[in-house]
Amino acid sequence: MDAYDRSSMGRIAAYCLVGGILCFFVFQLFIANKNSEVAMLYSDSYSQRNELQNTSLPAVARLIFAGGFFMIMLASSFFMVKSWHQVSKGLKVALVLMQVWMIIRAILAFGTGPKVSLSEICGTKGPLTWIACCIVFIGISPNGWQLARKIFVVLSNVAAAVVMAKITLSGGVSSTEQQAGRFFVGYIPLLIWTVPLLFYDPEAIGASTLKTVWIIFPLLVLYISSILSGNRSWILMMAMHTAIIAFKYRRTILWRPRTSYIMLLFVIMSVWAASEVYGEKLKGVASFLSDTWYVDTRTDQYRQFLSQVSFTDLLIGKGPRATWIWNGIEYEWIDGQFTLLAFNGGIILLSTYIIIIVWPAFRLLYKHPSWQHAAPAIVLVFWTLAMIGLSTFTSIKVSYENAVICILAGRCYYLVGGRSYRQPRNFKRPIISRHYQYPAHRLT
Repeated sequence: MDAYDRSSMGRIAAYCLVGGILCFFVFQLFIANKNSEVAMLYSDSYSQRNELQNTSLPAVARLIFAGGFFMIMLASSFFMVKSWHQVSKGLKVALVLMQVWMIIRAILAFGTGPKVSLSEICGTKGPLTWIACCIVFIGISPNGWQLARKIFVVLSNVAAAVVMAKITLSGGVSSTEQQAGRFFVGYIPLLIWTVPLLFYDPEAIGASTLKTVWIIFPLLVLYISSILSGNRSWILMMAMHTAIIAFKYRRTILWRPRTSYIMLLFVIMSVWAASEVYGEKLKGVASFLSDTWYVDTRTDQYRQFLSQVSFTDLLIGKGPRATWIWNGIEYEWIDGQFTLLAFNGGIILLSTYIIIIVWPAFRLLYKHPSWQHAAPAIVLVFWTLAMIGLSTFTSIKVSYENAVICILAGRCYYLVGGRSYRQPRNFKRPIISRHYQYPAHRLT
């Protein structure tokens, strides 16, 4: 840690970083708990949406959110001031252009019409969402990344414990698709963007057997939650993560058969226990998955959308309050966040977001880094797939999961090299290599 980070401002920024992420995490727990309670009360999606719209979170939850936003933006400002002269002009221009453009669009859209709500300001279309992209500077700082990574380890296990407790106390989730999906819609985002990161980069935990539990436990809970949710997107994403994890540890599987047998036995026992406890629920999940797995839910929606929205509308954007007609109902969303970005903010918003969040990950993977350094880029590839339309429950807004994504994007930018950053000495240990090195050196 350099002298700048050891200053009083550096310590305040560290405390704000911890406090901001923790507040966002707690606020997401409020949202998840509300969704799970609604899921247990109503079996159809229409009643669930009405209940969620007609009820608001408690004042303490909104206060926690406001405090979290203030603290994490204060920490981001500290790291931005520290790193601004080191980042490239492309990142600076993209960040400033995105924020100025969307603030202007927000003023024009929210200046007239209905009263502006907090969800509009902090949601997918709100200006605070794009201002919060400054969180990338936390990931650009090596010290900010190391602290954030430790927080992710702890909160992933806390989230896993909360999810298991919720499932157990509620007696499992309903076997109807609407109830199962709504039950987990708030909980899975607490796990799906951080838990795979720990498996791809186990050095964040350590090498001891006891610390391995910090990786295995949340991953197991994530698998259970994804399956019980019955959501095709989450199940497909976890299947792809499984394939990558198996590829990563293929040498360990071959060289350490005893460990492999123990892990296989652990998986078998876990599956058996889950089937004994949630057998009926799993049968219901399998039933509606078999009915909906091959159902096309996008083609007709995009056909209606493109029949009403011109190329010019997507090029310039129709503003944060833009709507279109879907099946006779005025609708402001569409399955696919990238399409929604173009619909609301045009090519300027879409291109700047890709430059800031997505492009660093692909640049990093192109350089064939080690698994340790490729971990954030792999997670961002899955985020990109979700933005394209793989996951309809994933959206860009001021939230815990988006803070995680911004930090991962900043880390990718740092590892790529930025303008004047020096790559770590063990950076060039490729993912696909004929020579397997175990264990990996620590990042210094």
